[in-house]
Amino acid sequence: MARFELGAAADIPSNSMRAFPVGGRRVLVVNLDGEWCALDDICPHLAVPLNRGELKDGCVICPGHGSVFAVRTGEVKRWVGKPVTWLTRLTEGRPTGARTYPVTVESGQVIVEL
Repeated sequence: MARFELGAAADIPSNSMRAFPVGGRRVLVVNLDGEWCALDDICPHLAVPLNRGELKDGCVICPGHGSVFAVRTGEVKRWVGKPVTWLTRLTEGRPTGARTYPVTVESGQVIVEL
């Protein structure tokens, strides 16, 4: 895995998020009260940037169609604004989670591994 230094951790305050171009993709870094998470910044539904969405209860809400992803695991909590059920899968397609990446803070710098 390649390691990328993204910048100062102090630039991402508690309970906020910021997107970075990293290794040919966009990665969303989230600071959840000092717990660091990283996931793809692009929604797997229609490629809307997740960094334009809302961070709420450990999840990021896509501003496009309201899909909700857990920032720790990338798990889909809601798909196109609907609870994930057999009916959602039938009418809206199989929900795809967001890919997550290892992230650490070393000497005050955010480091992500791809």
